[in-house]
Amino acid sequence: MKRLIIISLLLVFTAATSMAQRRKHGQVQIVQSVSVSFGGGASLFLGNNSNVLGMTDKLTPTFHLGVGAWITDYVGVETSISGFRLHSSSKGEYKYSFESEIWKHSKLNPDGSFRYSINYINPTLQVCTSVAGILGFYKQCVADLVPSIGVGLFHVFENSGVQSNNALSINAGLSGMYKLLPNFWAQLKATYTLLPDKFDGLRSDGAVESLIGIQAGFVGRIKVSNGHNRRF
Repeated sequence: MKRLIIISLLLVFTAATSMAQRRKHGQVQIVQSVSVSFGGGASLFLGNNSNVLGMTDKLTPTFHLGVGAWITDYVGVETSISGFRLHSSSKGEYKYSFESEIWKHSKLNPDGSFRYSINYINPTLQVCTSVAGILGFYKQCVADLVPSIGVGLFHVFENSGVQSNNALSINAGLSGMYKLLPNFWAQLKATYTLLPDKFDGLRSDGAVESLIGIQAGFVGRIKVSNGHNRRF
């Protein structure tokens, strides 16, 4: 797990460095500014069998680290890492006892179902846009809305019978931004992640499962060019 986190952080740093490179000899620079974001919050797993769990079991903590860059006044890209843990449940022991060791590490309910934890990390690459930039008043704004959409590689770590697995994730977000200082913003971000049914190695009654989250954090901006500064 530590090795994958280190590799992911190196990929984020490499991507940020590459995005911030300038063109010489008076040509237009590729990137206007680079931003670094961090935060934490809670996620809610909407699994096909999660209806047997209580709300306190469905809610789990999550973190977010990201690096982004604005290419124009209203279009940017962000590479980020989020994750930690989520809780899921089987619908009944009879469906899983022959294909998984998870139930051996879990407390069985009277109906044969069981709860289990999934430790995960979700590196993503997303395209973002600034509503203030689209409307043309980014110079004067102290607040902004930044929707984003992209893809990720959702990695499940081996843990208590859960097998290590990778799955493609589709990710969307909406960030509310408020300027605290010229280069420092508060951020409140809502996220949605769509996953294939067997992202954790187990099948359920549907084709896809999803994860929603809310995170609070901060964004610092690093000026790269003499052009307009933007932020995530």
